[in-house]
Amino acid sequence: MSDLAVNATFYLIEPALLAAPPVSFGAIFLMRRRWPHVQSVVAATSAGVFFLILLFVVLRISFADFLVNCGLFAIGYLALCLLIASCGLISHKATRITMRIVTVIPILVGYVIGTGGLLGLIAVLSDYTPRHTEQMDKNLYCEISSWGMAFTDGGYDYRLYKTWDGIPFLRRKVESIDVDENQDESSSCADALAAYRKESAGSQ
Repeated sequence: MSDLAVNATFYLIEPALLAAPPVSFGAIFLMRRRWPHVQSVVAATSAGVFFLILLFVVLRISFADFLVNCGLFAIGYLALCLLIASCGLISHKATRITMRIVTVIPILVGYVIGTGGLLGLIAVLSDYTPRHTEQMDKNLYCEISSWGMAFTDGGYDYRLYKTWDGIPFLRRKVESIDVDENQDESSSCADALAAYRKESAGSQ
C-alpha cells in the first residue's frame, strides 16, 4: 500500500482516539437525563460489539482490507468508551468506583498516543501497513510490511493469511515471520508458507 494509505489510516485512528471518550460520555450523560431506559441497551450493545472484536483478535481473524480493520478498531474503541461511560449503571458503589479507576487507563493511554505520541502512532501504522502482497496458494496469501526508522533497527514482516471460499473479505493469520536486517537475517513469504505447512502437518 502507498503512503497515501498510511495517511488515511492515521486520519482514521487519531480522531477516534481523541473524539471517542468525550462523545461517549456526552452520549451517556444525555441518555441518563432524557432516555434512561436506553442506556442499558446501549451498554449491552457496546459490550457485544467490543467482545466480538476482541474474539476476532484472539482468533487472529480480520478483514482482508487494511482500512476496514482500522475502521473496526475505531468502532471497538468507541464501544469500549461507551462501556466505560456506562459504569454508572453498576449499583455497588465500591465496584463502580473501582471499575471507573481501572477502565480510565485505556482512555489515558489513548490520549497520550493521540497527542504526544503521534510520531509513535505514525511509526506503528507505517510499520503494519502492507507494502506488497503475494498469492501463495488458492486460499493463502502473504503480506509484506517493512518496519524501523533511521535511528533504530529495521526489517520486514511476512504475514501469511488464510481465506475461505464464500467469505473472501475475512481472513485468518496463520503464520508470521519477523526479520531483522541488522542481524543479517533473511526470509521470504515462501518460508512463512513452509512453516505453516510444517505446523499443519505436525498437528494432523
